[in-house]
Amino acid sequence: MRLLPKLFAIPALLAALFSGTAPVQACGPSPGGQTCNSGTQAASLGNDSSTNQGAGNPINIINGNKYQQEVDLPALPGVLGLEIIRHYNSQYSMPNVPNGALGRGWKLSYETDLYATGSNIQIVQADGTRIIFDRDPS
Repeated sequence: MRLLPKLFAIPALLAALFSGTAPVQACGPSPGGQTCNSGTQAASLGNDSSTNQGAGNPINIINGNKYQQEVDLPALPGVLGLEIIRHYNSQYSMPNVPNGALGRGWKLSYETDLYATGSNIQIVQADGTRIIFDRDPS
């Protein structure tokens, strides 16, 4: 279930990162596919085996997912370094997934979702990367 509007997700992310009480865990399944790896090829994002699973334009040949990143405005020099990056993920184009600001399947790099599930909190970034925190039982 969606916990907070996207507007409040970034302050929640900062609070979670600086609280120091919840360890980061391995990622789980997501609508956009498991994307926890720092692979360099778009089709291999989320590939923990460090094997290139991509082919074509970049399609993950294991699950059929297409992921594409487009940099519209590279980071500007300076402290804030404003940048505009679009992410397309075919798993986000399914009917049960809400549209991003740019339409079905596309998200801006600033679109972040926060979910509460059972014993943890999950932050889902625009590229599909999940950051999972355990809830503090005390």
